[in-house]
Amino acid sequence: MQGAWTEGYVDWTSYAYGYYREMCPAHIRFCLAANRIHPPPEENFFYCELGMGQGISANLHAAANDGDFVGMDFNPDHAAYAGDLARRAQSGLRVSDDSFETFLDLPHPGYDFICLHGGWSWISEANRLRVIEFTKRHLKPGGVFYLSYNCQPGWTSTAPLRSLFKLFDEYYGNGQTNENRVRQAVTLTGKLLEAKPLFCNSSDWIKERFAILREENAAYLAHEFFNADWHVEYFRDVASMLAGAKLRFGASAVPQNNIPQFGLTEEARQFMRQIENPVVYQQLWDFFCNTQFRTDYFIKGGIGLSEEEHRQILLRQRFVLSTSPADVDFIMNCGMGTFQLDQQAHEAVVRALAADECMPKTLAHLEDTLKGTLQFTQILHILIRLVGKGHVHPCQKTEAVEKVRNRCASMNREVLRQSNVSDRLRYLVSPETGGGVALSREDRLLLSRNTPESATPASKSSATGVQRKALPDEPLAAKTLFTLRSLSIPTTNV
Repeated sequence: MQGAWTEGYVDWTSYAYGYYREMCPAHIRFCLAANRIHPPPEENFFYCELGMGQGISANLHAAANDGDFVGMDFNPDHAAYAGDLARRAQSGLRVSDDSFETFLDLPHPGYDFICLHGGWSWISEANRLRVIEFTKRHLKPGGVFYLSYNCQPGWTSTAPLRSLFKLFDEYYGNGQTNENRVRQAVTLTGKLLEAKPLFCNSSDWIKERFAILREENAAYLAHEFFNADWHVEYFRDVASMLAGAKLRFGASAVPQNNIPQFGLTEEARQFMRQIENPVVYQQLWDFFCNTQFRTDYFIKGGIGLSEEEHRQILLRQRFVLSTSPADVDFIMNCGMGTFQLDQQAHEAVVRALAADECMPKTLAHLEDTLKGTLQFTQILHILIRLVGKGHVHPCQKTEAVEKVRNRCASMNREVLRQSNVSDRLRYLVSPETGGGVALSREDRLLLSRNTPESATPASKSSATGVQRKALPDEPLAAKTLFTLRSLSIPTTNV
């Protein structure tokens, strides 16, 4: 199922056209600052995404940030698509289809951000060592390395399914199409489970997980389970490997996980309050929460913040509400279960963010607005949870926003153009947040009909990137207009 050049990685089907906010520079900076780590710079920085897939995240971030961006993926199909999108949208992304081995030895600037989403669990051991060496050589002191990966103990009960898929594929898959090989392996595994083997008695999760996987498309299953390599490790083992590159844990890319003990039961909180070592804390968190997938920021010599430095950095941070206040809910699924948030306190912050047509506001502004009602730490924790739920986004400095506004407009025109012929690109990009904004295809088609490609963003947009002109009376118009205003997406005739 793999070509000779892939080193065991599935190449017969393309990776998904997904966007991952965990790699957004503004999101990274906010998570680190919230966890009392001095964040990397906001302007004139250097950013590298390893294993970028189709390059959607890399292109959107390149367009919306004041930095130098490079993305690599050794699959030439992926690199070709990413490069074509970069040219058409004029995002500024530089693309490479080199292998990890070749890319490691090319000349590189010192990077402030190096990101690898997902690939760590499926690349070969030799390439994992090259990734570590890459960060050791090319990540600046004070820089951040983002890594996401499958982990234990969450995979303990379902790992046998992957072994069964691979077993049936290896011995019964020859002579069939790649998709049929995947489907046959899944079918045979299902028949095995129907025969009630004793190993299923160890956990009900095995059958429950298989019932979900059986409905997945073959491309997803191939990338997740059919690569030659599959590494599922404990956090402490990953942290130990990265320590060789002078990296240590900085923060979770899941914002609410950076609030001490939030998301745990009372019994778990009492136990975890006595744990001070960050590696031990993170590893025990995974046991309490049965974590299957981690998204972590590791830092190279990161500077810790004093209480006042922490406060001053976050007071200057701007935030934008990206959901209609009526659609914000106050239930949070995280950690060990589902938690009811303090609705009165969270609604107060949402109302403050919604004022003035949802224009971005600093934490200092929110603190002043809510004086006598909520304290700094309370507001911060509410914002962290709202960011975690996707209702609120941290913003860039206004200076950076103005630098990238036209480039974002160019990217958005290309996304809207492609939306007329396919549903691959489902995200526009915001100069305010420096990241992607999910819109339905109906919304994108509506915007496309009202965004002439010949218009120039400077002449057609207001100071916020969106003119106060109503959209046509169509079903999704109000939602679209709210989203545009709240995120200041620079369209051209709206």
